[in-house]
Amino acid sequence: MTSPQASAPQPPADRAPSARPPRPHPRAEPGSERGHAPAPTADHAPTAEGDSAARVACGAEIRLHLVTGPGTEIPFPARLTYTQADPYAVRLQCRTGPAATVTWVLSRDTLRHGLDRPSGLGDVRIRPAPSSGPGAHGQESVLITLGSGRDAALLRGETAQLQRFLELSAAVVPPGTEHRHLDIDALISRLRSEP
Repeated sequence: MTSPQASAPQPPADRAPSARPPRPHPRAEPGSERGHAPAPTADHAPTAEGDSAARVACGAEIRLHLVTGPGTEIPFPARLTYTQADPYAVRLQCRTGPAATVTWVLSRDTLRHGLDRPSGLGDVRIRPAPSSGPGAHGQESVLITLGSGRDAALLRGETAQLQRFLELSAAVVPPGTEHRHLDIDALISRLRSEP
């Protein structure tokens, strides 16, 4: 089993100190290949008042499983990302080949609520996995359905990995405050400029 690799919330680029280059976040920590989750780290850019700058993004590498039948799963790497610029959305990037990914955009609330109860509508639905069904490998897990009808994909993810990502996203934008981070003027301007 691989552990998730999390990138901590990032400060905005225009507030980064100019005296030193930004510190890159490592993609793997020593010991992570042995099942130990790396500790999330955060870069903070001090403001004029000395406080930490606002965090604007976070992400986490996770392992999902494509459920292909009763007791049959194919594991694959995926990445969850969240940005302050799109405060209601989480992006799930699923690696489908050596150089190919498919990105699904889902509601952060749908992901959060889906850890405890069925959540979502249409092409994205999330629910806790039954204890005797997929994911009964000693880990609590959730089932994520992407798509509809015969072409829908059923994925299983570990609840703990998803919960850690949601905690990172809450450091970027606390749940319930998303509306404070919308740039309505920029949205209207962009809509007016499109043909």
